[in-house]
This record gives sequence, C-alpha cells and structure tokens, in this order.
Amino acid sequence: MAARAISSGSLSFGLVNVPIKMYSTSRGRAAQVSFHWLHKACGTRVKQQYYCPKHERAVGRDELVRGYEVSKGKYVPLSEEEIQETKIAARESIDILSFVPTESVDVLYLEHAYYLAPDKGGSKGYAVLVEAMRRSGRVAIARYAARGDEHIVSVRADGDVLVMHQLRYADEVRPPDEVPVAKQKVSERELELAQKLIEQTAEDEFDPAAFEDEAKTRKKALIARKSAIGEVVEDETGKRAGATAGGEGKVIDLMEALKASLGGGAKAAAKATTTRKPARAARARTRSGTRGGRSTTARA
Repeated sequence: MAARAISSGSLSFGLVNVPIKMYSTSRGRAAQVSFHWLHKACGTRVKQQYYCPKHERAVGRDELVRGYEVSKGKYVPLSEEEIQETKIAARESIDILSFVPTESVDVLYLEHAYYLAPDKGGSKGYAVLVEAMRRSGRVAIARYAARGDEHIVSVRADGDVLVMHQLRYADEVRPPDEVPVAKQKVSERELELAQKLIEQTAEDEFDPAAFEDEAKTRKKALIARKSAIGEVVEDETGKRAGATAGGEGKVIDLMEALKASLGGGAKAAAKATTTRKPARAARARTRSGTRGGRSTTARA
C-alpha cells in the first residue's frame, strides 16, 4: 500500500526552494500489537478520569490548569493564554543552515525519522540535492517550527530518498560520563579472545528483515485463536472522525537559483523564483500513539 503524506511544505537552501511532502517512516499501529482497557463486565472501552485527592472527586477538563514543578510538590500554574504566548510561529519551510560530515552527527541526537519526497514542481531540485549530498558525504542541518516548537533536524540522502531526523538539543542528551562505569584493566589475551569471538559472529551488514518480534507473533496468534472461537466483545459507544487540510507550493528555476545562491547577483535572484496559483496539497493526519500528524506548518 502506498504511503500517505502527513504534511507538505518546502525544503530551502540558499535561494532554492523545493516543494516537499513528509511521510512517516513508521507503519504505526498496523505493525504493533497494542491493547486498550475494557470494562470486564460489558466489554466497553473505559475512559480516563482525572482525580483530585484533596477534594476526593473526579474533576473535568474545564477545571484543569497546567503547572510546572519547580521543586518537590511546588508548581507554577500557567494559563493556556500564557502558554500560547511562548509558542513559536509555524513555518512552512525546512530551512537548511549548513552541511556537515555524516559521521559528525552522533546517533544519540537522533530522535523521530521522516521521509521527504518531492511535491509538485519539486522533482528536479529534489534530485539535484539528493545526488549532491550523496557525492559530498555530508548531511544537511536544518531548522523548522511546528506545533509551537522549533526543531533542529538533519536531512540525509538514503538511495534516492531524503530522510529527515528530528534531533535532540544538547541539553536533552545525557553525556556518557554521567553513567557509572568503573575502569578495569584487561589483558592482551582477554582482548584476543574477545576479538576472535567478534570475528566468528561478524556479518557484512545489518539485515533487519532477519529478525522477528517473537512476543508480537505470539500475541497475534493468541488474538487470532480467540477471535476464531468467537471470544470477541463489541463496544457500541461512539465513533471517531478525521480531517484534512490544504497547502500551496512554488515553482523555481533551479539553475538560476543555484547561481544566485553562489553570488550570481540580484538579477539572477529575481529570475530564480516565480509563483504559481495555489495548489491544494493533501495533508493527512497520522495516528501513532496520539491523534494528529507532524507537519512543517503544524508541528517533529
């Protein structure tokens, strides 16, 4: 089944602006075995309630306010209006700041991953960027804002496709020197034996298809057996609905934009970008644990 875009926007570097669509790298719930809590007596899916231990009762969402814990048991309450004021305005473009050696991006900083594909009018610029990055051995470091937050991302070429990783900020990564590891002396003989063991089990490359989630397979088999004998209950309360949104893009003269980015002058810059009539771009919502999808205008 063809992948569905979760958002659309653009990837910009210099004066080049490539219309793109974003896709999740995860198959989401279709590849998972997840469970819901049901009322054992009737099979209805239960709803979460918020309970106040001081007033000894359940409270509604209209009675809640967010709070940040500044010390044990002490919070700074914030209204929704105050929180809204701290949010960063969404940007449609993923703006490339620099290109760095691929090996310089530590895997500890990699978080969520997405595929980027060309949108209408962006195929040429996309192909040039993919091949140029592949030849350079570098990845792009970019910035974009969505869902009120600003993110740093890396964009790399994987075959003919660009892959974007949302990166953690430096203060979000625990340095390895905080992990208590006592230094030990090892002998050359011990190292030789360990290296031989490594060579005996060495492979030329990692093949993820060679591995299977046995626990997930067992869960699926159990569910299939229980379904086959009719052990199925029905929740007759409520339905859910989704929504879609639209977008727009730009058509560019790639060669002129590249020349202008390298200092081709104002004349080349003016010639580089022409606008077209707004086109509707499908934006689907993805459900991966929570409702809604990541978007270059909405959200990593």
